[in-house]
Amino acid sequence: MNARAMTRIGIWVAAAAALVLVRTLWCQLHGAATGDEAVGLAESVSWGLKASAGWILAAALLVRFGGYLQALGLPRWREWTQRALLVAGVLAITLGSETRLLAAKVPLAQWLYDRLPAHLMFATLLVVGYLLWRPYRAPQMLEVLTGTGRTSVRIDDIECLEADRNYVNVHTPQRSYLLRDTLASLEKSLRPEAFLRVHRSTIVNRAMIRERRSGGVLVLGSGRIVRVSRAFAERV
Repeated sequence: MNARAMTRIGIWVAAAAALVLVRTLWCQLHGAATGDEAVGLAESVSWGLKASAGWILAAALLVRFGGYLQALGLPRWREWTQRALLVAGVLAITLGSETRLLAAKVPLAQWLYDRLPAHLMFATLLVVGYLLWRPYRAPQMLEVLTGTGRTSVRIDDIECLEADRNYVNVHTPQRSYLLRDTLASLEKSLRPEAFLRVHRSTIVNRAMIRERRSGGVLVLGSGRIVRVSRAFAERV
């Protein structure tokens, strides 16, 4: 697991812990604020975990898989449909989880009436935050030309990239595609810890390097041979 992934996991764990802590403190203060009997710490922690579980799960799934929905290549006029689906998915997880874990003593209709507005608002805020944050992340999918149309390939499945004038040849172990872009422009969107430039016209996926040979030769996972130029030899 690379450093970037570890950082994301660390941020997610910290955010999840903070949410549970806030919910727990809210439960502790509820009795004092309403004049009801004080709630024990263990009960407050249990409530905090149950109340937060759906949000923690929804956030994790949104970050991990939300990009696949955006990578389907739907027309731009359907972008609002994508966003609505994301909000609906988050709402289903959070409200469903909270209902399952906490609504045992409350009539279902009354529970949904009370909780739905807040869940809808916060689900929308979560998706908006995700959509604003996502452009600053390296893309997970790349839209390429197949010769008869377009398709999307996972960035991690790319073996190497080779410049070809105003195009880039995108090579995977299975086949090659074409991308209308320059190698220099594409390089800016790639994670530097995952992709390495080995030649003025070639970038390789570090994870796909199977063997390093003398004379500046790399053997990739599919058996493809890539030559390293002297200018980039120290990086390999």
